Formats: sequence, structure tokens, C-alpha cells
Amino acid sequence: MPVQMHNMSDNMAHHCAYNLPAVALTLGPENWTLLKGAYETLAADRQWKVRRIVASSIHELAVIVGEDVATQDLVPVFTGFIKDLDEVRIGALKHLAHFLKLLRPAGRNSFLPRLAEFLMTDYDWNWRFRKELAEQLLQALGLFTPADTCHHLTPVAMTLLLDKVANVRKVALHLVTKLVNHLSIDETLLRGLLAELAEQFAHNSRWNRRQTFALLCARLVAERVLSDELFAKDILPHLLDLSWDRVPNVRLAVARTLATELMAHSYYSDSASQGHESLMPVLKRLQNDRDRDVRYFATLPPRETTCVIQQVR
Repeated sequence: MPVQMHNMSDNMAHHCAYNLPAVALTLGPENWTLLKGAYETLAADRQWKVRRIVASSIHELAVIVGEDVATQDLVPVFTGFIKDLDEVRIGALKHLAHFLKLLRPAGRNSFLPRLAEFLMTDYDWNWRFRKELAEQLLQALGLFTPADTCHHLTPVAMTLLLDKVANVRKVALHLVTKLVNHLSIDETLLRGLLAELAEQFAHNSRWNRRQTFALLCARLVAERVLSDELFAKDILPHLLDLSWDRVPNVRLAVARTLATELMAHSYYSDSASQGHESLMPVLKRLQNDRDRDVRYFATLPPRETTCVIQQVR
């Protein structure tokens, strides 16, 4: 009999957690105080499956109760989920950007120092968790000021771009590109970030990180994130240095970036421009590279290929 009562209690908690947003919608935000205690109890339930249900629907509840109540009462609950099991945290993480958009700026900013904690997982092989984090930050980036973004989110984005799993790095490339664009209104912050990217990637001893720098350059140029002059001054010298890299995969990424992206812009394709003068000797050298694949990518016309360079060949 005690076992049956225990199972009934467990099932009741599941049903309550699942249906609580609907009950809150029925009662209306003015009656939230009637549900607050029950909600906090469910969020701390000993069963992780119950807590995961609560975490997965917290953004829905935030819509119902409004930004004032969400900021005051739901932020502490969400913060508790950040320290929970991965099975619970992923429920909250999948709706992180949506939840942040529903908060007052003060409540939203209170999350900034905590976002790096999402990088820590119960198991290193749980790369999908880190990929989800990158995707959520990509959606949430515009919610914060450039200064706050630079201080709190840049380290997280850089860590994701250094991830050992290619699928995580692929999303992180989008994230860092958008991060550069977000900081572009503040030249001091922007140039500091560009210098850090060059140091961490272009001059890294690991070849796949040098290749990542070339791939990032391609995105920055393709999406017109930087002015031609700023790219030529702060980024291009590092990219051209990599054209001498001893690893063919790095030279291959450089060749593709130069041929299909930079040469698509008049600043580099116009024979009268300074950019053309610095670029063409390097591109011609890569067209005669000892590696067949490097030669192939160096001879492609601007933007003709839709091929995606893999991290390994």
C-alpha cells in the first residue's frame, strides 16, 4: 500500500507540473499568488522528470504572468535550473532566448554572469547541449548592450568556437560573426575582439583553430560585418599569413575565402585598389600550390561554389 501511495504521489506531481501553465492561464495573472507556492514546490521536486517539465514550460508561464512577475518570481526558479542535472537544464536551455525576451532588462541582465555555467555539463560527450547553448545565444545576443555582451558573452562564444565537436563550432561561427556585428558600433570593443580572435585562432599552434580563423573570415566578408578598410587593416594580414601554413587544410580554407568571398567585392577585385594589390600575389601563389585541393579552391570564381569545407578531409 505505501508503494502504491508513493506512485500516486509521483504521478500527481507529473500531472500538476504538466498542467500548471494551463491552470495559470485559466486563473489569470492576477491570481498568480494562489499558484506561486505550488509552482516553487514542483520546481524543487525530488524527481528530475517533474523538474524537467517545469523547466521546459517556464517560458510559457512567463508569457501568462507578465514581465513583472516573471522577473520577480520566475528568474530565481530558472536560476536554480542552471545548477540542476543536464536532463533538467536542457529543458530550460531550449527556451533561454524566449524567456530572456519576456523579462525586464534588470532581470535579463542578472543572467549574464550565469550563462557561462551552461558550458559545464555532466558529461563531456554531451555536445548537443553546447550546440543548443550556441543557438540560444545567437538568438539572445541583441538583448544586451555591446559592453555587457563583450564582458560576459564573448568568453562563452570563444569557448564554443574552440569546441572539439565540429557541429558546435559550426553554430559558434554564426554566433561569433553576429557578436562582431553587435560590437561594431563601439570601435574600441570591436578592435579588442578582433585582436583576441587573431591571437586565439590565427596564431594558435593547433591547425584546426587556424582553419577556423579562415572560415570565420569568410563569414565576416560574406555577411559584410566589417568595412573593407577595417577588415584589410585588422584581419586580412593574419589571413594572408595563413596562406603559408604547413597544413593543407588551412591553406585550403584560406584559398576558398580569398577566391570566393574577398574577390566578390570590388575593394579586392578592382585592379586599381590597394586591397587587390595585396591579395592577388597570394592568390596566384595558392593557385600553384603543391596541394591539388588548395589549387582547386584558389581558382574558383567569386561565390560560384556552395561547397562547405569540412574540418578534416
